[in-house]
Amino acid sequence: MEATQGGSQTPDQEIIKKFTWAAYILFAVSLLTGLTSLFGLILAYLKRKDARGTIYFSHLNWLIKTFWWSVVAFILTAITFFYGIGMIVGIIAGIWYIYRIIKGWIYLVEGKEIA
Repeated sequence: MEATQGGSQTPDQEIIKKFTWAAYILFAVSLLTGLTSLFGLILAYLKRKDARGTIYFSHLNWLIKTFWWSVVAFILTAITFFYGIGMIVGIIAGIWYIYRIIKGWIYLVEGKEIA
């Protein structure tokens, strides 16, 4: 059963929706703390199976991919920092991370899947 925009949701879907919101919040707060995205990642992995068949499944996958690509970007930033371009790589990675969180949140609010 898939949640649709304007449609009713089962109690289970409401719970998954709340966990998805919590994961997005943890990812967003990590911009200030740097660590909470790890908790958001754990939450996304734990709830992804329960979200299968709903729009929230795509959001949890989106967050998981965001985390792991951010790790790759962080490593590239660290490696290239000594070559003088690390700051540029880091800024681009930071903008990309913020974009992913904002885009995902917008789709979540609109009740849409994200790809």
